[in-house]
Amino acid sequence: MDDTLSVQLKDRDVLDILIQQDSTYFQPGTEHRYSNTGYALLALVIEKLSEKTFAHFLNDRIFTPLKMNNSVAFENGISRVEKRAFGYAKTDSGFVFTDQSLTSAVLGDGGIYSSTLDLVKWNNEIDNPTLLPKKKLKLAFKKLVLPNGEVINYGFGWRLDPYRNYERPYHTGGTSGFSNIYMKIPELDLTIIVLLNIREYNAKDYAEKIADIIIDQK
Repeated sequence: MDDTLSVQLKDRDVLDILIQQDSTYFQPGTEHRYSNTGYALLALVIEKLSEKTFAHFLNDRIFTPLKMNNSVAFENGISRVEKRAFGYAKTDSGFVFTDQSLTSAVLGDGGIYSSTLDLVKWNNEIDNPTLLPKKKLKLAFKKLVLPNGEVINYGFGWRLDPYRNYERPYHTGGTSGFSNIYMKIPELDLTIIVLLNIREYNAKDYAEKIADIIIDQK
């Protein structure tokens, strides 16, 4: 890791920064704007209510029950990730190591290391939930409706904008050297997982190209 990034921000630091602000973008509940900060705060809420670190909570409540043995909320000096891929950026002179950023240690909005096979286990849980009643899980896929009637293509942690007239819950994830997506088209019983360790390669583009192949065969 670059020496300039040796002291990274954590979720609590995000709260400290937020406390210093004196205004918001809009009145709460009137508009929608994606917020990494909001997810960092949610992680702190979970820690408060569970009396566990967020990393331990995820391990105890999700990773262990689902046998996602290669998944971890990474904490430097505490966690280990065996045989993990490191992040790179593509430049005119070649590929440059860009594995970490100032915010890579914030866990509420990221910092989760996993594998394609573990995400298949997660996908099985989404399709046939055991950790939550199916009725509660379905709320995550309900689109937000603002007081003015505007429908927002976002649920609880899921983007919900359609693709080629198919419903498509998904979420992308990107950081200093990575581009990822987990995307579902339930009507086709299709799940696409793309994990890339090169920042400039857009995982969403690859996922949509794969979806096009399947859709065009219908």
